[in-house]
Parts: sequence; structure tokens; C-alpha cells
Amino acid sequence: MISWGTVQTLLITLGPLLLPKLIAFVQSIRSASKLPNNVIQRCPPRVAYTLNLLLMSAVVALLFTLPALSPENIFKATGSRLRTPTDELFNRLKALHPLTPTDEALKRKFVSLESRLLYFQYGPDVLASCQFCTSDDLNSYYYYAIPSVLFIHLAHIAVLGVVTSSLLSGRYGARWRTHATITGASLAAIELWVLSIYPLTQNTKATKLSEINHFYWRMRLVRGIAFALADSLLGLAIWLCATNRWLVTPPTVSERLDASTRAMEIISTKLVALGAMRNAIFRNGPLRERTEHYWREESDVMHEVLEDRDVLDGTKNALTRMDLDKITTAADQWSGDIMIKLQASEEPTNTE
Repeated sequence: MISWGTVQTLLITLGPLLLPKLIAFVQSIRSASKLPNNVIQRCPPRVAYTLNLLLMSAVVALLFTLPALSPENIFKATGSRLRTPTDELFNRLKALHPLTPTDEALKRKFVSLESRLLYFQYGPDVLASCQFCTSDDLNSYYYYAIPSVLFIHLAHIAVLGVVTSSLLSGRYGARWRTHATITGASLAAIELWVLSIYPLTQNTKATKLSEINHFYWRMRLVRGIAFALADSLLGLAIWLCATNRWLVTPPTVSERLDASTRAMEIISTKLVALGAMRNAIFRNGPLRERTEHYWREESDVMHEVLEDRDVLDGTKNALTRMDLDKITTAADQWSGDIMIKLQASEEPTNTE
């Protein structure tokens, strides 16, 4: 496994290179919300379901790193050393709980130091259930462990594929589909590579339990954290894109036409309903009288409000603070721009 010294060396080496990029990334997200044509929107419901699915995947990955959900480590459970006699080791285990079929198979396998070293590398399931594996061909254990490792990673890749499908997360998740697939495949390749290069004899000189490298259980921990980190980063990227905080893409012409059509349909429906209501009111005598009475009272009330001394003073103060010349100039410029655009749109028609 990677030591803390190696991690410190990587941080010292890569930190100065990655820190400026991280700062620039955060600044780009902050500046995106200040763009004039960019509007921060709420997370769409479908994307919210995707984020919940990613959260569940990350939580499950972290839960499987807990000792209660991990295969039992016989040596840790019994506090035994690497070279503890087999009978004594399993007698201690039997005092904790009845021996399971896996424990019985391991008891038959623990006939040499090499089998115990394989136990720490591949875990109890591979060592106990592999029928064709022999100590003469150590690679046979590796070949037997490959399907179980790939199954876990393929399940994770399947989750990434589901959450980045256009049917579930739309274009916000679909744009990350390739990146998510490459990340999942890379995690699988890295784990298989680390498993293949692990030195079997690393624990040979361990005389204490604390000196033993529990490789299989550490790899489970690293795998779960890597899955949770990948899911979290993917969820963050999808959320930033879905809320127009990062990598903002303008809507397509068809999307804008659909939105405009829906808005016009809503307005048309409201106008039709308003017209029907006005016809019903004016065709009914009592309702028509009440409506006319309301508007007469409304006119009198507004006239009294505008004639109030405080309102007149407030209006006068507001007008004195306004720069009428600046407002007039802005209005002239705005109307001029509109006329220029209208003339530009009429020129192709005239040429035809």
C-alpha cells in the first residue's frame, strides 16, 4: 500500500501545480453567476433524482468499508501473529463464534506460511473457495480474484451509466457520460494492476500483528473511498451544470421555440378565459353595476392619494434626484438600436 511518506511527497510535488487550477476553477464558478446573460436556475427535478442516486451510491460504498460489513480478518479478530499455530488460531476464533464453512476451509488451507500471505493479499473468500488454485502457480489466485473485483467495478460503472443517461439526467448528465465511464474503467484497471504487483513476501518478516500489511482490507477501504469520491465529483459537476454555475451552454433554437410556444399558449389561454369572464360580467346587470362602482371608487381613491401632500412631496423629491438628460440619452440610444436592427432585418427582403 502507499505509505504516508509517499502521499506527502505527492502533495509537495503536485500541490503547487494543482492549487492554482483549483483556485481558478472556484473563481470561474463564482464569475459564471455574474455574467449578464446567465441566470442561475433551480436544479431540475430529473437531475435531483440523479443526485439522490449518486448520493445513495456513495453512501453504500462508504458503508461497505466498515468492519461490520467487511469479511472477517481472523488475525485481527483473535489478536494473533502471522506465525501463530493453526490449531491455536482457530481455537481462539472458535471461542469468539462457531466456525463457519469458510473458516473450516481456511483451516485446511493454512498449512504453510505462503497460504497465510495469500490470505492477506486476496482475502478469505478467494483462498477458501478456489478449487483449482495451488501454491505452485500463485497467479491462479490472481486469475480467480479478477471476476470478483471486476463485478464490483462493473456494478459501479453501471450506476455511473444510469445517472449520466439522457433519459434520467438530460443533457446535463449526458455530457459527463464519457468521463464517468473512463473514470470507472480506470479505477478497475488501477486496482487490478496494484493487486498484480503486490509483493507476496512483504509480510514475511512481520513478527507482530501491527506489522502485518492487511492488503485486502485496505484495498476495500481505498476502493470504497474512491467510489464515493468519484460519485461526489460527478454529482458536483452535474449540479453545477444543471444550475448554470459552470460550463453554461445556451439553449438550442428548438428549445427556445418550444419555450416561446408554451409561453404564448399559456398567455392565449389566460386571455381567452379573461374575455369569457368579461363577457359574463357585462351580460349580467348586477355584476356590471358592481364593476362600474368599483372603478369609480378606485378613481376617486387614486385621485385622493395623488393629491395627498406627502405623496406630492415624495414625487417631487424623486424627480429632483433623477437625471432626466441621462434617461433621455439612454432612451434615444435604445430606440436607435431598435431602428437599426429593424432596418437590417428589412434589407434582405428588399434585395429579394
